[in-house]
Amino acid sequence: MLLASLLLSTAQAADPVFVAPFIATDSAAEEVADQIADIILDELDRNAKVTGKGVSEMKPIHDTSAEDYMLGCLPDEFVGCAFVVGKTGEVTYSVTGKVSPLERGSQVDLRIVEISTAREVFQLTTQLQIGSEDMFAETVSRTLTGLLNGTITSDVDVRTEEEADQGPNAEEVAAMDAFTQEEGGAETVEERVEVEVDETVLTEEDIAYMMQMEGSKEWDRLGMKPKEYMVYFNSGMSLSRWKALNRGRKGQILIRGDLGVANGLYNGKYYGRIAKSNIDLSPIDVYAWQTLERGSGLDVTGSVSYGVLSELDVGIMGGVTTGGFELDVHSFVIGQFSAVPPANTYSTNTSYVGLQALYTPVVMPRVRPIVGGQVVHYRSGAMNFDFGGEAYPALPAASFTTLEVLLGGEIRMNDVFDVYAHVPIGGVLNFSNAPSVEQQNGGILSVNLEDTNVAKVTPPDRFGRMGFSLNLGVQFRIPVVNEKVNALDMYE
Repeated sequence: MLLASLLLSTAQAADPVFVAPFIATDSAAEEVADQIADIILDELDRNAKVTGKGVSEMKPIHDTSAEDYMLGCLPDEFVGCAFVVGKTGEVTYSVTGKVSPLERGSQVDLRIVEISTAREVFQLTTQLQIGSEDMFAETVSRTLTGLLNGTITSDVDVRTEEEADQGPNAEEVAAMDAFTQEEGGAETVEERVEVEVDETVLTEEDIAYMMQMEGSKEWDRLGMKPKEYMVYFNSGMSLSRWKALNRGRKGQILIRGDLGVANGLYNGKYYGRIAKSNIDLSPIDVYAWQTLERGSGLDVTGSVSYGVLSELDVGIMGGVTTGGFELDVHSFVIGQFSAVPPANTYSTNTSYVGLQALYTPVVMPRVRPIVGGQVVHYRSGAMNFDFGGEAYPALPAASFTTLEVLLGGEIRMNDVFDVYAHVPIGGVLNFSNAPSVEQQNGGILSVNLEDTNVAKVTPPDRFGRMGFSLNLGVQFRIPVVNEKVNALDMYE
């Protein structure tokens, strides 16, 4: 009597769980689908916390038996049918799924529904090979135990699955991870199967075989192309993680800042000569010019962009590059010898602003190549020089516009932070005040005189129009458009 009482109290403490017949998406998967429910029920017989019930033990739906009701269930409605039968049978959870044949083995889409809240609390898509069914059933049993004791929490309402805006919170995801790692839960099934079974990945041959089968395909349900689904399946990522990475730049504001070394038209030169009267020292002739010169300097750049596509962002950029400016001036009295003083060099800055578009052909890898283009307008610093009281003309600062190609790459450090290297290479499209030449009066100072003549002046040299830089920087990605996320994505 005591033993019978103990057994009765144990049975009463166990939670009833309905294990529905699994749906075969193709006739080639019917044999495996017919076996899975029985294998799970056999495993649940060894779980003291769960009482497994087959379809033959469930109450009828109106005037239709549970067996006939499930047989008449459409393949795409297998979750809803299992919920209806489970609710009528007054169980805690319904376990259901569908099976698709692969070239070698089968693919199982498992669902667990909490009846009291109408919530689909767990989902797993994995491969089964011959001999791995018991391992799969054991994982289902342990997952049910985790749901019952609170190690895994329920969070997804199957009646509003498409309207869910957020996935599980951080605590629930952490609990899920801890349970699956310590107890051999559902997420470790794929890992264990992949380690212990020869077939570890979904191949192109598997995809081709699945495409020939009737019924809906997994990639259609997930909104993917077949090859994209193959890459996703073999990645081992949850669906939510895959979708987050696949969104790339889209809907994000990207803020960048970098430091580098640039070579281009960041230097300049001012050249001036004044010829004075030998009677009253008044200027008789003035000749001056200013121009750009190539040089290297320290470059600081910042930009703000918006991700219009997964692979493309467009925005504005600007910065400052250091450089130098040479001042070569000389005044002399006609008829008197006068030595030309050495030129002086001053530090200056070139500021710039432009439009930028960056494109990466891949968004999923951690290390990504970058190619882009930008149109940039540069302006040299103002020349506020002290001419020592001499009347040299004040010439306007030079400016120019470039068209640049940008090459580089970036490394994703986390979900919001990257480091990158950019190498913009460009050429000058147009320029103004470079060179800018001015001569007053004229007639004495000339470029056509002999070199020994102090009145001979030098014209501005032509400058190269190409430039480049190397910049290393950091990039912050701030999402501003939140796409709807199905919380079940965590368990795909």
